[in-house]
Amino acid sequence: MINEMEVVKKKGFWLSSVLILMFIGNAFTAFAYFGSSTAIMQAYPNMSKALISFMGLLGLVNIALIIALWNWRKVGVLGIYLSMVFSFVINLYIGIGLLGALSGLIGGVVLFLTIRKKWQHFS
Repeated sequence: MINEMEVVKKKGFWLSSVLILMFIGNAFTAFAYFGSSTAIMQAYPNMSKALISFMGLLGLVNIALIIALWNWRKVGVLGIYLSMVFSFVINLYIGIGLLGALSGLIGGVVLFLTIRKKWQHFS
């Protein structure tokens, strides 16, 4: 019988902080999209009710993906990045502009920087 050493997976302060902030931010975002759809449509005329509902749902999906990230699942990382691509395209479509849409990708860069040395822990 081979004794295998169990690998200790430590998130550390920065990864834990990023995931907690992402969790809170996405919960707030989903709440805002579902609770303030009229105000959002007034601010962004290109934003349809269906698109607002999609963005709210995307916020809820992101919460599930963040939980997967917390549990060291690669699907969480890949899902968050896919979600950011959707959000980037939608932000361009509704007229936020390139700089505004690019600012939405900052979270992806921060996430990459916090998980790059811990990637071996993800399954």
